[in-house]
Amino acid sequence: MDHYVNEQFMDNPAFPFRAFRAPVTQDFELHIHDFVEIIYVTEGRGIHLFQERAFPVREGDIFIIHRHVPHGYRCLPDTPFTVNNVIFDPGFFDRELAHMAGVTAFVDFYYVEPFLRERSRSPAIMNLGKPERIEAIAILDRLVREDAEREAHYELMVRTHLLQLFVYLSRCCDRWAKKPATPVRDEEELFRMACAFTKRHYAQPIGLEQISRMCGLSQTTFTTKFKRHLGLTFIEYRNRIRLDEAKTLLETSPAKIMAVALEVGFEDLSFFNRLFKREFGLTPSEHRERFRRAARQGGGSPADAGGTGARIADADGEDG
Repeated sequence: MDHYVNEQFMDNPAFPFRAFRAPVTQDFELHIHDFVEIIYVTEGRGIHLFQERAFPVREGDIFIIHRHVPHGYRCLPDTPFTVNNVIFDPGFFDRELAHMAGVTAFVDFYYVEPFLRERSRSPAIMNLGKPERIEAIAILDRLVREDAEREAHYELMVRTHLLQLFVYLSRCCDRWAKKPATPVRDEEELFRMACAFTKRHYAQPIGLEQISRMCGLSQTTFTTKFKRHLGLTFIEYRNRIRLDEAKTLLETSPAKIMAVALEVGFEDLSFFNRLFKREFGLTPSEHRERFRRAARQGGGSPADAGGTGARIADADGEDG
């Protein structure tokens, strides 16, 4: 399977973004890429390959492909098929994504729906109505034009139009009245799915409201059942994942403590320090210093091999 990296499609490493219209004139086998891709079917029909499944797409369909998710295309005989692609490295657009994290419809469209699509036998894709397509194409065309012409401060214009696209698609999603529902039939699988989703998006400001809605449960019911299955509340589980990731970063990255806290999803440094010490018995700075001292002395990591990470793996039955 081909694996595309940013440099193969993006010619400005300082601003990894591209927007372009692309006629699909031949089949594309399954491939993965290191960037996020927003795909809008501008014209015609085709077959979208998604992981090990294939399903039809048509004019007006718009959907997200996240990093490292296999997908591809099949053409239909004598049928036009054109897509608008917006591709970007989400690490360079964290401010725009953070702005949208509190918008329920955007969370559904950007995070929840792609995740559920991976597990569904008949994926749902938002199809824009004809009036909605006019505005969507106008925004996409502005992004294509900015990327092609690259006049002064085009990066700022791209950020502005990308945020506009996020807001507009959120409104469309809200009007589309898409209520994400999981095809899960038993509770054990339901909470495995919730844990997998949390592991993938632990650094995002996705909370109890979104995760319970994704599972088709009220917050109260989800909380009760999640704790019964995992022995932790959802927030405790998510924070443990964040703390394990922070611990790894403290051992492998020279980033400042505040930067580490932000990277794993904590915006309050004092809260992060307090949770970290409660979990590991040391403050983040103390842990980093002890780790470095042990490494200098050739003693390796002082961390307990059976620590939090092992507990989490045991809790949800996954080790990935």
